[in-house]
Amino acid sequence: MIKTKYYILIITCLWLQAGLAATPSAFYSALKKIYPLAADVEWSQQGNYHTADFIQNGFDTKVWMNINAQWVMTNTDLQTADQLPPGAYNAFTFSSFSQWTVQNVFFIEFPKRPAVYVVQVNMDNSDAIYQLFLTPGGRMLQTKDASYNNTAISPSVFDFM
Repeated sequence: MIKTKYYILIITCLWLQAGLAATPSAFYSALKKIYPLAADVEWSQQGNYHTADFIQNGFDTKVWMNINAQWVMTNTDLQTADQLPPGAYNAFTFSSFSQWTVQNVFFIEFPKRPAVYVVQVNMDNSDAIYQLFLTPGGRMLQTKDASYNNTAISPSVFDFM
């Protein structure tokens, strides 16, 4: 009897959660409002987020949305430091990490926060990896040792802001 009640409770919770989540068409509509030219979109789910992957202006772009189809973050993979704006580029080149090898550069946009650039670097011949968080104007917001961590850029990475 207790197992049956527990089972019914779990099914009810799952049903309620599914009922509160946005429909697939809601995600597509929300994406088109932000990025009307997005084409060849590939959708996936990562944790509590739905992500839309597509190419924009020649760069891989990933849009993160919550379960209600609300935009949370966009991650554009710029790949090289040459794509940084002058302020962020200068801040990087004058930092203590300037001699490290740039692995990747990401441009991160949010609906209600300022944009951020993330430069991921590693020291040659070592396992040392750092993520540098820069404003477009060149202020270093944070440096994060990512040597033994997941280096993926997701909304939770920006909890410090």
